[in-house]
Amino acid sequence: MKSLTLMSFFIFIVFSSSASCRPSKDLPSIRDLIKLNSRQGDWELTVSEEYASGAPKVVIFYKSERANDQKIPVKKMEYDCSGALTYETDLILLDENDPIVKETGERIQPHGPCISFTSSGSIDCIYMYDKGLLRGPTKQYYSDGVLRSRIHYENGLKQGLAEQFYQNGRLKERATYVLNHPFGIQEEWNEDGTLKAKYNYVNGLLHDDNDSPASIQYYSNKTVQEEKHYLNGLAHGLHRKFYDDGTVSYCVTYFFGNKNGVESFYFQNEIIEGEGRYIKGTPVGRHYRKHENGGDALVANYDSLGKLKEPIVEFDSEGNKRAEYNLVEGEYQGELLEWYPGEVLKKEYHYDNDEFEGEQVDYFPSSNVKMKITYHHRVLHGKNEMGC
Repeated sequence: MKSLTLMSFFIFIVFSSSASCRPSKDLPSIRDLIKLNSRQGDWELTVSEEYASGAPKVVIFYKSERANDQKIPVKKMEYDCSGALTYETDLILLDENDPIVKETGERIQPHGPCISFTSSGSIDCIYMYDKGLLRGPTKQYYSDGVLRSRIHYENGLKQGLAEQFYQNGRLKERATYVLNHPFGIQEEWNEDGTLKAKYNYVNGLLHDDNDSPASIQYYSNKTVQEEKHYLNGLAHGLHRKFYDDGTVSYCVTYFFGNKNGVESFYFQNEIIEGEGRYIKGTPVGRHYRKHENGGDALVANYDSLGKLKEPIVEFDSEGNKRAEYNLVEGEYQGELLEWYPGEVLKKEYHYDNDEFEGEQVDYFPSSNVKMKITYHHRVLHGKNEMGC
């Protein structure tokens, strides 16, 4: 660190004064609102970090304690390379045995108000600290000064009401926190004010509210889009999706986090689109999806242990192969093939536990090689070969 020269001090003061005086539209006076400590004439100003040009980047203010001739840090200010203020906070020097000091290794901690600014000079966020820990309201703003979010903290943890807003001022999300965990009803809204989603939490975990699903999403016309039951954070019970006219599009039952029973897909005319059976999360037997013309869209056959008997095959509506691949516990394994319409090969990839391994080839519709790359032990090996 170094103290400022007289010329640097003059430049710095010009920068900081012009930056800190720029107003945010809904905050006519920063200091009237949050009561930051005013800089005193006897404070010593030290640059702890600077840009290559020599302009200050981080500045710490100290005051002298006459009794013990000790310099106490009281304020920190940060600037961008043009000299615009980006951050200001008051400071406190904590005892080395303070818990936050033991955790962070830093005795100098923010204390009281803290403000961050956007590049245009408007207020981005206001925090309140108590000896290095967030305590009280934290507010974030859009560039035009409209409130974006507000969250209350106690001892560094979210506690109480948390809200987010759209730029038009309408509420976007609302939740309640207890010791940093969501508790009770959490709601989300669309920008026009219609309800988008509703969740219920108990001790930070999704959990049904009596017979009401813990998770419900809505269409803009206010009909239910999806509902899912939970027990102590695990999907448990019925999970359904709907078309916007209210007819069911998907249905399955979960048992302590695993699909259990028949998973069903439906066309909007309520005709079965596809089915597959699960036993405690393991797929068994034939799983399929259909096109509306009745042709196969996807076919997969599993043994009693959930292992594929042959690769999964996807088809287009005309019955042509679109893709063929293997999955092991939901991850790609081995060869994956994709075709253009008319079963002209499009991709020829190879996987090991869902990661590229070996030669990967893309083809043009003419069947000429478009790109070829090789992975060895999941790391790109050699150069890309580009076709034309």
